[in-house]
Amino acid sequence: MYEVPNDWQDLIEEEESDYAQEMLSAYGPFSVVLYSRVKKLNLFSTESDNGFLGSLAGFYTDNMHNIGNEKSLQNIKDLVQQFPPIPKLLKLFEHYRQTVKETVFFKLAIDILENFYKKTEEPVYTELRSQVLPFAIKFYSSLNKLIINEINELIKSYVSRKNQMWYRMCESKEEYLRCYRDEMIQYENLAGGTNSSMYYMCIICCVTGLLHTCLLYTSPSPRDRTRSRMPSSACKKKKKKK
Repeated sequence: MYEVPNDWQDLIEEEESDYAQEMLSAYGPFSVVLYSRVKKLNLFSTESDNGFLGSLAGFYTDNMHNIGNEKSLQNIKDLVQQFPPIPKLLKLFEHYRQTVKETVFFKLAIDILENFYKKTEEPVYTELRSQVLPFAIKFYSSLNKLIINEINELIKSYVSRKNQMWYRMCESKEEYLRCYRDEMIQYENLAGGTNSSMYYMCIICCVTGLLHTCLLYTSPSPRDRTRSRMPSSACKKKKKKK
C-alpha cells in the first residue's frame, strides 16, 4: 500500500466507485487524485469509452491545437491547476516503485506542464526551468528502454498520430535526457540574467531590421564559463550584396 500524502488519501477514500478503485489498482494514486479533482471541476467526461487516460489525452490535445483561443488556454490552465505540486509528484515517484501504467500519468504530466509553460511563461520561463525540466530529467533518468517503449506504445494507443506532436516521443533514455538537458541550457541562456525589456528589444530589432546585429549577452555564471550565453532567440541580419 502506498504511503500517500494525507490530502491525497482523503481524496482516494472519497472515490468509492468500482471505476475509481480499478484505476487505483491499475494506474496508482496519482491517477485517482487527478481523476477526483478533474471530476469535481467538471472539465471533461472522466468515464468515456477510452477511460480516464484517453479522456485526459483527448482534452489536452484538443485544447493545445487551439491554444491561441482564450477558452482553450483557460482549459489547459484549469487542468494544470489540478496537478499536485511538482515536488510532491517527484517525491512520490522517487520513493515508490512504479508500474508502466502508473508511470504513464507522470509522463503525461511532464508533457502537459512543459507545453503549457512554454506557451505562457515567455520570456522568463521560471517554472519551466526551475521545476518542470529538472523533474523531467530525474524522471527519465530512472527509466530503462523497455519501460520507455511500453509507455510510448500505451500513449500511442490512446492518441492519434496527428496529435502525437504534443507528446515527446524518444526511443531511449539517452535521447530524452539529451533533449531535456539541451532545453535547460537553451532556456537558461534565454532567461538567465536577462530582463524582459532586453528580450523585447531583441524581438523588435529582428522584426524591424533597424539593426544589422541583435545579440543578447549575459555574463556567464562560474558554472557556465565555458558555455555560450547567446540565447536561441538572438538573431543576425545579413547585409544584402549589391
